[in-house]
Amino acid sequence: MIRALPQLTTCIFGFLLTLLGIILQGDGPVIQKMRDSAKIYNRFIDYNKKIVVLSFVLSIVTLVIGYVDYSWIHSFLSSINPKLCTLGGRLVIALLAFGSIWLIVDLMTFVKLFYMLIKKSK
Repeated sequence: MIRALPQLTTCIFGFLLTLLGIILQGDGPVIQKMRDSAKIYNRFIDYNKKIVVLSFVLSIVTLVIGYVDYSWIHSFLSSINPKLCTLGGRLVIALLAFGSIWLIVDLMTFVKLFYMLIKKSK
């Protein structure tokens, strides 16, 4: 599962970065109407930036965790205390789960804001 997260988070990162670029540089009538709703538009841009950074960080972390050999850390921690390996593994999994849930919640909020902007621009 950890090896599948980088593909997902990099797709989210790329899509949202492209969307941010289109909306910030766009000059069409729909984009102008979106900008007229200043409060929602600013929240929309802030959420987009936040999710782009979060998905980028999550992509890098999952790439490192999924593809780096940690056997030397495992053997070092086992020599100190075998429970540290179990605790460290659980901590990493918990942090990845927290980051993934955070990304999903922010993404859903972003989509909600996007639809609110579209409704107001019509």
